[in-house]
Amino acid sequence: MAPPRFVLTILLAFLHASVSQIYDCESSTSSDVCILRDVTIAQPGDIDQIELPEAQQYVHFANGNIPSFAESIYGQLETTTNLTITGCAVKKLYVGAQLVHLNASGNDIQAIEIASGSDYSSLKVLDLSTNNLSRIPNVKEFVGLERLDLSGNKITFGKLDLFARLTKLKWLSLARNEINSLVGGLQLRYLEELHLNGNRLLEVDFLNWQLRALVKLDLRENLLMYLNAEDLESPFPKLTRIELTGNQWNCQGIAKLVERLQKRAISFQPAPITSKCPTTSIQGVCCEDSYVNSVTLQSQWDIRKLQRQMQTMNDTLVAKLAAVRQEQGVQIEQLERQLTVQEGQMGEMKRHLLRMARLIEDLIEELYLRQMEGVAEAKDEKRRGAKRQLKIVF
Repeated sequence: MAPPRFVLTILLAFLHASVSQIYDCESSTSSDVCILRDVTIAQPGDIDQIELPEAQQYVHFANGNIPSFAESIYGQLETTTNLTITGCAVKKLYVGAQLVHLNASGNDIQAIEIASGSDYSSLKVLDLSTNNLSRIPNVKEFVGLERLDLSGNKITFGKLDLFARLTKLKWLSLARNEINSLVGGLQLRYLEELHLNGNRLLEVDFLNWQLRALVKLDLRENLLMYLNAEDLESPFPKLTRIELTGNQWNCQGIAKLVERLQKRAISFQPAPITSKCPTTSIQGVCCEDSYVNSVTLQSQWDIRKLQRQMQTMNDTLVAKLAAVRQEQGVQIEQLERQLTVQEGQMGEMKRHLLRMARLIEDLIEELYLRQMEGVAEAKDEKRRGAKRQLKIVF
């Protein structure tokens, strides 16, 4: 039999460990906000170790270890409407339907979960920045959102249709991801700010966009070479600020864009910086005088734009045909004939576009060769001049 003193020591250690696992609000903080530090929830039953005051609306989990912030945790958060979870290594996040404000930034979130059939219209602010999302999460049910932050993740593909139901959205950020293409369009009547900076976009097509209230568009730190100013007019009638720095702009192309922006009184000039552009700049926006001139870039842009318009027309026609097949069989034959004609025109147009594309490629190659010949001739002239100035002294 173990000595009594030894048994008592083990019992005290066990009691101390049990007591140390109870998490309650920091005593030094405001009574309005309950801050729970270093909370560890490894098993579902661990939620019983959290003690919250009654009717606690503002709760902040800080610097803990909660790999799965599951639905069961909300049993302790029934009255919480403003929830912050930062630095807690959360990988999977359940979103409670009672929340108005949810900040889950600075974790390791890879996916979010919602309750099927629940009403999420109360959620106004959702911050999922600086996590590990590889795609835009399922936000379609958050129809009351006014602010959505998905910046600082690892999203590579921007399917914009996922935001179609967020009709109250005023602020949206997809900044600092790895997005190389945007598919679809945005039609959000109340959106005022859109941040796409810090991605890998080579171009942005605003063909199917309609943001009547947008005042700020951030395109900094991408791979953009060309942007047609006319494409900004119809989608963004109230635009007052556009961020352009940190791209690969062609100087001739950016000059035309800047001129158009100035006519619309749209601000674009960056804040003063100490570093200079590696080559040159137009109104403070760095650009490059490459052998690919603005004419070729605009031609390529127009070709791709026309291809997208043709594809949209074809998709619309196919969709109409499918709808008619279900409702009005009389019109099917007419639409099929129209579709056949359209496809013939598209085939001819595609062949024309391919010919134009080859001509543009030949033009680019010719411009490059001429530039190289000019450089070589300049070097030869310099050498000949040096020989003429050479004097022999005896």
